[in-house]
Amino acid sequence: MSKRWRRGIHRVDFFVDGRLLYTDRVYPFAFRGGAGWNTRTVADGSHLLSIRVHGRRGYRARKTIPVRVDNPPIALALGGIGDHGAVRGDVALTVRASEPVERIALYVDGRPVSRDGSAPYTLHWNSENAEEGPRDLLVYARARSGRRVALTVPVVVANAGDLPQSLDVALGGAPLAPSE
Repeated sequence: MSKRWRRGIHRVDFFVDGRLLYTDRVYPFAFRGGAGWNTRTVADGSHLLSIRVHGRRGYRARKTIPVRVDNPPIALALGGIGDHGAVRGDVALTVRASEPVERIALYVDGRPVSRDGSAPYTLHWNSENAEEGPRDLLVYARARSGRRVALTVPVVVANAGDLPQSLDVALGGAPLAPSE
């Protein structure tokens, strides 16, 4: 951009899908002062980025380009239990997310049992009143960007018997019978 043109421009507006997200009034006119656009604020897929330049004597120019957003999914890391782990009594899960989240919730067999809204995230479930046997724990997180993720963790409730800490997945879901 030549010095002459630069002096004539007094404002640049930045749009995503027709919605104004940022206005810059200082050369070199960059979105969020050069910090860039956080694509996690929109859904994956096609979007239109536009800039509108405002200059002297009512001069305006607009440029639009199509982009495709493909963000990596939010990753959840659980501590305190593994897949097909045996649980009894109070179960405490720690959860880490790959991006900031507003809330994390724990569901057991589709029913909400615990939630946490601040890091470090810890979820609790008292399994004492649950039926013995396999259960699905669902950990659900909603990111500040609005994106959501759910992670299912199969466990085995073993309040009454002496089951090992984890069960071999190779059992293929076959019930265990106590040995004599």
